[in-house]
Amino acid sequence: MIRTSMRLISLILISFFVMIGLKDYPVFAAEAESYTLYSGQSVSVTLASSSTTSFTVKGDSFDYAKYTEDGKLSASGQYTRTYTVTLYSGQKAVLTNTSSSEVTITAKTRPVNFVTSSTPAMQKRNVAPGSSVLVHNSSSVAESVTFDGLNDYAKYDEDGVLTSFARNDRGGAASVPANGGTVITNRDQQTVQLIGASEIFTFTDSTPASFRETLKTGETLEAENITSKSFYVYYESEGTLSYEYVVYKADGTVDSSSTSAKSPSDLIGTGKRLVVTNRGNAPLVVIGAFDAFRVTNENNTAYIEQKIQ
Repeated sequence: MIRTSMRLISLILISFFVMIGLKDYPVFAAEAESYTLYSGQSVSVTLASSSTTSFTVKGDSFDYAKYTEDGKLSASGQYTRTYTVTLYSGQKAVLTNTSSSEVTITAKTRPVNFVTSSTPAMQKRNVAPGSSVLVHNSSSVAESVTFDGLNDYAKYDEDGVLTSFARNDRGGAASVPANGGTVITNRDQQTVQLIGASEIFTFTDSTPASFRETLKTGETLEAENITSKSFYVYYESEGTLSYEYVVYKADGTVDSSSTSAKSPSDLIGTGKRLVVTNRGNAPLVVIGAFDAFRVTNENNTAYIEQKIQ
């Protein structure tokens, strides 16, 4: 399947660039009790000894990400004013000054190691309405990014295989599978910022998470499930929701049908083909996972009235 293969290639390439591209490039390194972080700068903080140490970060605004010894994300966020970080053996914290004034970092009990970094704590991408981004997670556990806007999303495993799909998500934390990816399509009316920890997430432009086809009254659409699992097709209308449909099995025989369906969704199994015609009094929007269905327009109505013995 071409689309799945391309998705897998993208995930492999992204993993490669994450491994070779997201490293600390030391400009300054020192063991100290305090450090001044200037506007736009980033610094990596590690223990100077094996003992647990806390440090305080003060400034107008700064981004923060903390990683365990094996590279898993322990915590992350965007903060203002004052925040206290506790580092345990093997952990690393990365901080970026996102304000126009200085940010100070002060160790509470003992010195820590400061290493300046060209990689910010959090990477950010402005996603325009209708645009889509593939978020790849290089961690061995599922992690989350932030997207505070209306969206459709699709999740993929480490082999690039589609595993789940959701529409009309209201935004917030979006989970990304371990070593896999999530495609997020911005359906908001304004540009929304996508935010995630830089050392485990990579953002790239993508095909949509969903297809959204609008059918006028009497128009017909065909959607064939080309994956190895069942996925839903959803229907939305600002008028009366009414459609007729036929679901065909892989061998061409009829699996199910209706001349007056009003359900907001239909589950389409592997290899099955949905043919749907809008019989409502307003346009019908048909929605599904972009990589799950082969979608074509049809000239014939979905249902031929006949008595099946």
